[in-house]
Order: sequence, then structure tokens, then C-alpha cells
Amino acid sequence: MPENGWFNTGKEATDRASAKPQFGVSHRYYLKVGGEGEIVFIDGDNTVEEPIGSYREHAFVTKDGKWPNFASCPGKGCQVCREGLKPYDAWPFTIIQLKPTWTDRAGKEHTNEIKLLVAKKEAMQKILRHIGLRKGLIGTQWNVFRSGQKSYTIGDDWQFQRKIGGDGVVLPLERRILIAKEFSLKPEDVKQINYREALKPKTIEELMAEGIDFEGTKRREASFFGGGQGGGQAGAQGGQSGGQAAGGQPNQGAGSDVPY
Repeated sequence: MPENGWFNTGKEATDRASAKPQFGVSHRYYLKVGGEGEIVFIDGDNTVEEPIGSYREHAFVTKDGKWPNFASCPGKGCQVCREGLKPYDAWPFTIIQLKPTWTDRAGKEHTNEIKLLVAKKEAMQKILRHIGLRKGLIGTQWNVFRSGQKSYTIGDDWQFQRKIGGDGVVLPLERRILIAKEFSLKPEDVKQINYREALKPKTIEELMAEGIDFEGTKRREASFFGGGQGGGQAGAQGGQSGGQAAGGQPNQGAGSDVPY
């Protein structure tokens, strides 16, 4: 249980990436199998002023078969935990999705959208390495590719392209202004998602209204892992946003990072 509630920041957050494993959605970044994308980070420098955060999360199927759906775990007293669904560790980032683009029913093409990218343990270990090598993630542009069904839904092959504003010391706010200019976005829109609000734990009443299916979720996990051996996923993304749905989840093993 986080010292200051359900959401960690700073060293407490990054330490969880190397810790031993423990036994909404439409705006999440997701790549289908064989999919290729391009992203730019808006946060992720992991400084004292702007530390990386972490939380624990559940993924579940609904009674009408919709999958995946997500619910942040508040820790002590979590009703989802009591039903036997164990949470996994997750680290949120704010990105601009350059590719893939998508077209809505009205024929409007959507591009350069702000998205929530959620990494799980093994993916986060790699991201921490990138932070060190690139001296922070803000402004870094990546080509990402998802190679298979069991690879990260945020992509398992990341190729660095460039760092907007260069490799020198640039304040986060200044680099975000450069990012906005580069992609013709409003500067006020290029900002970190309010994670405490966007990922606020849902009440059991809200989850029941969404149609959470505890037994259905357990069956799905058992089917995927063969005999119910739990596992996590690396980048559980979800939702139905013009084809930007999501996929990924977990239950018993925050550290195995395998998608369903």
C-alpha cells in the first residue's frame, strides 16, 4: 500500500519496477498484433519536480463480454481484490500518438492525439533504461512495433528517432512548447494527464454498473495461462476509440508482463 494513498511518485514508484513480483480506457495507447506506431513523450523525465508515478490496477471482462476494462486498486479494502482478482503494478505516461491515425464515423481523421500509455513491470524496466540513456523522455520520439500476441500492447520493439529540442538541458515547460509547435498543437493541450483524477479508483457500485464479471475474468485468465497460472501484461491499454481499443491485463503476477 503506498504511503500516501493508492498512487506512488518518485523513488517509491520506480523502485517497484525492480521489486520482486507479488502474488476507461478509450484514451489508452494500444497496438494490435503486427501494428506499428509513432509516439512522442510529454512527460517521463523523472525529476524531483516531476517524478514518475505508479499505482496498482485490475483488468476485467464485463458480463456482455467486453474486454479489457480497467479499475485502479485502492489497496486496503479493495472489493475487486476481495473477489479474488489480484492487481498488477502499472506506470502511467502521457504521450502524443502520431501513428496510427484513425477515422471516425463522420469521416474525420484523428491524428496527434494525447494518449495515456500504461507500462507494466518488464516494460517499465526497459523504459527506465531509456530515461537514463536519453536523459529523460520528454520530447523523445519513438517508432514502436508489436511483434506478437504475447508481446507488450504498447509495443515490444522501440526505435528512438529524435529528441525534440535537442539533447541539451531544456526545462520541461519549454520543451513542451517546442513539441506543441512541432505538431501544430495548442501549448495548453501539451501537458501531463492528471493521473490522480483520470485513474481515480472506482467504487464497487460503479464497477457493478459497468457490468464487471468476476468469474468471467477468472475463466479468461485460466484459459489464457492454462490452469490458472497468473501473469501480468506489459502495457495494458484499453478502450474503444476509433479502433484504438486496448488489450492487456493481469491478475496473478504483476511481474510476468504477458498480455491476454
